[in-house]
Amino acid sequence: MNGLDALFIGIGGYLCWIGYNRGRKQLDVLEHGKIAEGTITEARVNEKIEMNDKHPFIITYTYFRNGQLASAKVNCWDETSLSHFAGEPVWVVYHTLDFENNSSIWPPLA
Repeated sequence: MNGLDALFIGIGGYLCWIGYNRGRKQLDVLEHGKIAEGTITEARVNEKIEMNDKHPFIITYTYFRNGQLASAKVNCWDETSLSHFAGEPVWVVYHTLDFENNSSIWPPLA
C-alpha cells in the first residue's frame, strides 16, 4: 500500500463516518424526540443538487422548540412534495438536546 492508497482509504472512511453519524442522529430524533406542531413555509425544487438529471424537492418548515421559533428544511425525492404549500400544518419531531437543531417532519417525506 502506498501513500495515495492510504489517503483514499482515509477519505472514504471519513465520509462513511459522516454518513453514519447523520443517519444515527436522524434515527435518534425519531426514536427519542419531542413532538411539536409546525408549519411549512416553502416547498420548491432544490436546483443546487442534481442526480441522474433530476433535482430533489426542498421543504422548509418552522416550529416552536423550547419556546423559541426554529426553522429547518428537508430534501426529498418524491414529486408529490410540491403538493405541499406554505401555511400547511405538519408534525415535527425534534431532539430535546440541540444536535445541530436536528428535527424531522412526521410522517417522513420520501
